[in-house]
Amino acid sequence: MNTSVKDTANANNRTSSFSLSSQNDQWNHMKAKKYQPLVIKYPKGDGTQGEYPLGCGNSLEDVMLIITFYILFFVFLTAYFCLLLTGAIQTDESHVILWSFFYFGIFFSVGVAGAVYMGMKEVDKENEQRRSLEEIRLKESKEKA
Repeated sequence: MNTSVKDTANANNRTSSFSLSSQNDQWNHMKAKKYQPLVIKYPKGDGTQGEYPLGCGNSLEDVMLIITFYILFFVFLTAYFCLLLTGAIQTDESHVILWSFFYFGIFFSVGVAGAVYMGMKEVDKENEQRRSLEEIRLKESKEKA
């Protein structure tokens, strides 16, 4: 096996953060830490303990973080709206601040679209490297047989 194939093999041993194996690793890590989803426990009519899940399987800490981030997000939106309203009132005739925020939003959207495009290009490149490595391994195994 030459060194370029070894380098490609080492590059392909990394797992993507969205791969199934990394998700299984995360789940096993949560099980090892005694991850407890948020549930309401109640007595059933037959005397056994029943559980009603809350928070879609998230723990209390996760639910509190989600609520906190939603609150912070809406506080940010309210502050942004107030900023735009104040700017619109102060620049009544030309609305310079509104146009500047509009162009800032356009540039931000183009930047995000570019980042997503470059990320997808990188994923395609890694998939192509993985395919070529599999083809090389297949050829080597056929040559040995």
